[in-house]
Amino acid sequence: MTKQATIKDIARLAGVAPSTVSRVVTNSPGVGAQTRMRIWKLIEEHNYRPNSVARSLVTQRLRTIGILVPLKRGKAFFENPFFADVLMGASEAAAQRNYDVLLYTASREQTNVLQERKVDGVLAVGLREDDRLLPHLKNQDMRVVFINREIDDQSLTWVSVDNRQGACKAVLELIRLGHRRIGFIGGPNEMRSGKLRRQGYLDALGERGIDICPDLLTEGNFDEESGLECALKLLSLRPRPTAIFAANDLMAIGALKAAKTLKIKVPNELSLCGFDNIHSCLHTDPPLSTVKMPAFKMGQLACQMMLALLSGGEPEARQILLPTELVRRESMGKIGG
Repeated sequence: MTKQATIKDIARLAGVAPSTVSRVVTNSPGVGAQTRMRIWKLIEEHNYRPNSVARSLVTQRLRTIGILVPLKRGKAFFENPFFADVLMGASEAAAQRNYDVLLYTASREQTNVLQERKVDGVLAVGLREDDRLLPHLKNQDMRVVFINREIDDQSLTWVSVDNRQGACKAVLELIRLGHRRIGFIGGPNEMRSGKLRRQGYLDALGERGIDICPDLLTEGNFDEESGLECALKLLSLRPRPTAIFAANDLMAIGALKAAKTLKIKVPNELSLCGFDNIHSCLHTDPPLSTVKMPAFKMGQLACQMMLALLSGGEPEARQILLPTELVRRESMGKIGG
């Protein structure tokens, strides 16, 4: 088809009335799943572009998905590169179905803005367990998919990673390299990911019969500054730790700065490992070992789950827990190596 396809063209190819195509495009009920899928395939094959203004007048929707990220100390938490990767994954999946995305920072007022702008659904990224917005999101009349948040409520939809297993994997590798005195820089205990990564650290010590030293456990805030502060505290201990596992890469980068400030050689005198696998890990000196979290895939899957809900169907799974992968680089070595 050389000219741009029209709704009549798609209807003729699908063997249905134009009104049926319209119902599919506007996410209206009354169309069977197989017919809906066939029409969407034709729409994509022939690059059909519905008139968004006309569609919104009919549906009171903008064919838009809101992406909600938390605030921290008045600054957008999406300054963390993890959020950029999630956003790119979600945006790619949305674009494939001709949806737009709008980025919002989380506050009760913003949920009103989301409703007023009539986005079709919300992807909520990395909200803390104590965030006052969570009950509001759970109870409002809007489709929500949570990203990087495991929630026990079976009625809610989310995609996350196995934080506990990933942390345990990293610490077990440090133990395999001969380390027994391993410092831990955790995230906020108000965040479930912080709790799970702390538990993974404890699991690894317990599995290898290593006594837990409370002085070796510190709590940061998932940013570089808190990683620096916690590492300085850990490295002031006597005897000091021979390795530090940080619950995210920004804090691990802060720990690396602390080691350089104290002229402690990494990895000869101190091994370091983070969590996330942000792009900066490749550019530190030395490059940072980390637990790889598939942030792009998380955003992509979450958006696909949302699109399934918006099409009137069901995602293949309502709750997805993705595995992690340990990426060993030069910041991690044998004790005294």
